[in-house]
Amino acid sequence: MNEAPVNVEEDAEVVGAVLREYAVKLTEYNAGMIPLLATTSRLTSGTAPLGASWDYNQIAWMLDRFEMINRPLQRVLSRGSALVEHSPLPSRAQDILELRMRELEAQLHHAERQTLELHALIAKGKHAQEVTKLRYAAGLPGNRNLAASRP
Repeated sequence: MNEAPVNVEEDAEVVGAVLREYAVKLTEYNAGMIPLLATTSRLTSGTAPLGASWDYNQIAWMLDRFEMINRPLQRVLSRGSALVEHSPLPSRAQDILELRMRELEAQLHHAERQTLELHALIAKGKHAQEVTKLRYAAGLPGNRNLAASRP
């Protein structure tokens, strides 16, 4: 089977477009985690306002969401790094790709940190069990933690 030669500049454009898509996903994820962590932290410490309750569905959704985007994102970042390091990209294309990767890596760092914090908060009491039930029901291994989801 003959494959067409790869145009590295076109490949870099495709990787850059995918990185932009993931930047949007991580921005949304990080923005959603801020209020969820605040509420969960207050519930864990007993300082939540009267009537506040655990939203196990939202917690499970956020943990599943991170797990579902993390591995593909790591592959795209790896592909971008390979293009920058080993392909004869024009300077402009290389700069754009590097900028997109650094921006995304910063967002990924915050997503990982917030996900670890959420894991730690729900590990107290029966909360992890409730979230695990929902994650299993959705078809994902509910007891996986962030370390297990890294490539």
